[in-house]
Amino acid sequence: MGDQNQTRLKSGLGDKPESLRQDLDESKDRLKTLLKSVSDAVIIADIDGTIETYNNAAQTLFGFSADEVLGKSVTKLMTPFDAGRFDKYVERFLKSDSTEIISHGPKEVVVGHKDGSSTLVELTLAELANDNKCLFMAVMKDINDRGPSLEDIHKIADHDPLTGLYNYNYLKMELGRVMERRKRREGKPSALLYINIDRFKFINDTMGLDAGDSVLVAFGKKIKQRLRGSDMAARLSGDEFAVLIYNTTEALAEYTGNEFHKFVTKDLVEYEGKKITLHCSIGITLIDGKTDTLGDVLNNAMDACKRAKNLGGNCVMIRQ
Repeated sequence: MGDQNQTRLKSGLGDKPESLRQDLDESKDRLKTLLKSVSDAVIIADIDGTIETYNNAAQTLFGFSADEVLGKSVTKLMTPFDAGRFDKYVERFLKSDSTEIISHGPKEVVVGHKDGSSTLVELTLAELANDNKCLFMAVMKDINDRGPSLEDIHKIADHDPLTGLYNYNYLKMELGRVMERRKRREGKPSALLYINIDRFKFINDTMGLDAGDSVLVAFGKKIKQRLRGSDMAARLSGDEFAVLIYNTTEALAEYTGNEFHKFVTKDLVEYEGKKITLHCSIGITLIDGKTDTLGDVLNNAMDACKRAKNLGGNCVMIRQ
């Protein structure tokens, strides 16, 4: 790795006079003194991962003293996943033209502690050029106790907290976008599957609300497992779910609805030693640009689901 390292040095001082060497040593000492008082954890290591600088905040974050890590590999402080891929990370960096390993700003990562616990940190990692060596400086800010980020707020606003699926508000926004594209004759039709768990009230009444929540979580998980990466799913309210299928036809939408039905109802859900059978009714409507309003799309899918219920439930109906 040493030959590769030479290709990445940003500057070299060659045969430095003794006075310049002394200045560099003093600069290193001043840097170490400065880093002692920094509140963020700072680690400086060479291209092979050998730790050269490890400040007081890093000792607090990782639980290892400076004596335990200085001169050792930085993989000692990594999660097993990252430690096992350290050489690949370095190789990828050496082949790039970037002067930063993380070129798009700080990244949230999980780091381990000596006692086996873990901490979420905001990591900034950049390359340094010093004393004819290629060094890397990692700055880590503990964000376990921070307030919610903008991304967190958006996720809370768009997702159902129980199942992790999108919520009703987000589904309505996405349906609006789909309908606008179809009115402009862009892309193929889409389809909405309205899914309702059969006899869910009976589960709540006889086994309790916690059992009902377990069923909802399990049902949402099954939907996610069957979902194509290009489609989306949402929990609307209570025992009501929806799946939005893009680029489809009426026949394919009906086939997909039946496949969802078979998949989500094939296994029992266990709760406190009891096994619960899942049944559901699914109503399907095509979004082909002919439907006037968002309300019409939702009502058409719900009406198809009601027809399935009226036939005894646990089946799939498509609105003709």
